[in-house]
Amino acid sequence: MKTRYLLILVACLTACTTGPYQNTSVTNKSSPILFQGYASAAGAAITVAALNNSTGEQRTIATTVASSTAAVDSTGRSWYYWSTSVVLPRQGGFWQPEGTSSSKASIITTIGSIQSYTFTAAQMTCTVQNLPAKGYMQAALDCGSTADPLVLLAPCDSKVTTVNAELNGCYRVGTPSNLEDFPFDRSYELANGLQGVCHDDNNWFLTSAWRNISGQQSRIAKKPVNVSFNEDNFLVYRSPYIDQGWRHPGDCDVFGGVVYVPLEPDEGFAGYNAIGRFDTSNLAYYPVMPIPANSPQRSPGNFPWMARNPKNGLWYSSKFDATELYVYAISGSSITYKGAVALPQAIYRIQGGEFSPSGRLFLATDWNTGLLSLELAESIGDSIGSTAAITQWHKINWVPGDEEIEGLTVWNLDDGRAPGIRGQVHVLMLDVGEVSNDDLYFKHVRISPVDAL
Repeated sequence: MKTRYLLILVACLTACTTGPYQNTSVTNKSSPILFQGYASAAGAAITVAALNNSTGEQRTIATTVASSTAAVDSTGRSWYYWSTSVVLPRQGGFWQPEGTSSSKASIITTIGSIQSYTFTAAQMTCTVQNLPAKGYMQAALDCGSTADPLVLLAPCDSKVTTVNAELNGCYRVGTPSNLEDFPFDRSYELANGLQGVCHDDNNWFLTSAWRNISGQQSRIAKKPVNVSFNEDNFLVYRSPYIDQGWRHPGDCDVFGGVVYVPLEPDEGFAGYNAIGRFDTSNLAYYPVMPIPANSPQRSPGNFPWMARNPKNGLWYSSKFDATELYVYAISGSSITYKGAVALPQAIYRIQGGEFSPSGRLFLATDWNTGLLSLELAESIGDSIGSTAAITQWHKINWVPGDEEIEGLTVWNLDDGRAPGIRGQVHVLMLDVGEVSNDDLYFKHVRISPVDAL
């Protein structure tokens, strides 16, 4: 082992990556990959960047420094080990189609100011065999070692034809299928003006906004997941934010025991959009958080949904008709606008959105097919990425114009704890009544296999 170790050291030129080898196959894009190699200087700065083949962007995905402890090779030269483990970006531009069953990612490792040399397994073997005759540098060059990007291969879980061409790649999107509506055509008073739905571990939460003879109304409601949605026995409170100037709540999300609700004035007297918050235990409310002044969503309207990405802890939203997503960092009662992520095409009439546990964003839209999913770039440091890719459109059964798609939530309920409800993606749809209560059709979609969610 010691001899092999020293031979690998002398196979470096001035900076090298000894693992993974060039054209290494990885079994799972979501698993951390160990990068390692040697630098010729103690404490040298190491940068690992992924290449977006569509845009040319080199996104830094990891940084580290070389060890201060020297390992001396057989020629007496000192080398300093470095390593770092990182999950590669999942977005399509970073994983380009390689063939019918695999995709590839290109990684550029810089050590100090020098792009690292990489080896295939065969090149490393060749170099080691030719060391005695040629010396380490000439042997490495003669055997084909280069400073080319490190190419990693991964299986294509699914060939998705609807992915935007600029960001085409391989995604594990699963197969969606429509399940039976439940409730189906349920006309009870709470159905009026339903806007959003979200959940914690044990409860549904719903928001609503509608107009009656008394004017604009707004509510927050709660129901345990083990109680049938057909039963009109929700815990319902009038929204306290009406009296503060915000009359229209949107599609909500839950984190840390708090329901977060996007708020628009909608004929209220507030001069900007804000975020309302309710305690999940008793629906007690907290002071609003105004949308930051530098956000494109500050002005009244165009704040239909908000959702937290579990992969980076950031919150996302969009306008009703959107060409980009807006990103926020929320800490306690503080909110910061982080920037925008471009959509590959305009998406109209967005009513709701929520992330799956793996970080896939599902959007409900009262346009086109009704449901779509997107892949977002992984955030590295302060970078939120610049693009998103549409991975799938899915047709929900509804009649545009006569019926309205509203908010959605992502919740695996195939275990039977919700009476009458199965599947993983749940979308509100209303048949709006002119003189009677709105009729609720709660749509449910199964994603198979569920680990592709």
